[in-house]
Amino acid sequence: GTVWAFFTALITLIYKQPGGIIAAEVEALVSVSYSPLWVSFIFANGIGTIWVSIIAAKYDMTKWSHHILAQAGVCILGNIIVGIGMLFIFEIPVNVAIIETLITIGVTWPLATILTKKVYEAVKKSGLVK
Repeated sequence: GTVWAFFTALITLIYKQPGGIIAAEVEALVSVSYSPLWVSFIFANGIGTIWVSIIAAKYDMTKWSHHILAQAGVCILGNIIVGIGMLFIFEIPVNVAIIETLITIGVTWPLATILTKKVYEAVKKSGLVK
């Protein structure tokens, strides 16, 4: 989850739209080869990249709070969608899906936020992005 959230945000920040949604949905389609949850990835990835675009349009993405907010949408909304997918695809109990989703959000949100902010700052500093 952390790598997915990080790349979703970073690619969206660097390439904007439609680059963010193209990359997110290509990754979701590639996941057909390795995960039965690929259907939920299509929705989670799409919502994640759109969320980051909305936040980046409102803020200059220079503060921690901007990245925390951007990753909140990616991690919370995206993992809830995947949790719902687990309920229907794997038919796991609701309490298990809720616990798994909360653990994933708890790990993914802070780590993806840190990675995204640090790497995005480095990319901007390098001059590759304005």
